[in-house]
Amino acid sequence: MSAEDLITISEISREDFGSLCICAIRYCLGRKTYMPSTIQRVVTTNISHLSDMDLHVIYDDIKKHSGPLHEIDAYGTYEHYKDWQNFLRSVTQEINKRDEGELDDKL
Repeated sequence: MSAEDLITISEISREDFGSLCICAIRYCLGRKTYMPSTIQRVVTTNISHLSDMDLHVIYDDIKKHSGPLHEIDAYGTYEHYKDWQNFLRSVTQEINKRDEGELDDKL
């Protein structure tokens, strides 16, 4: 593959970027590695490029991940749980800003 064949971030469509973010977040939920914080940082930094639907899917995925008992362990360690809580807060704030809504930002 040559350098000309590579796709730059500016060439990724908004729809494809949203899909990549959703897949990355789903992969990271429950992982006890550096990857969740990396993906959370990338998504938070580029949150304005996500569609309303992408944000709602991300919100729902994170909220549903722990199951009905809202188990902290579902997110990894307690530190990971706090990181996911902060990330969910960022997603919720963006949704509420766009929708002028009142979504719950607690895991």
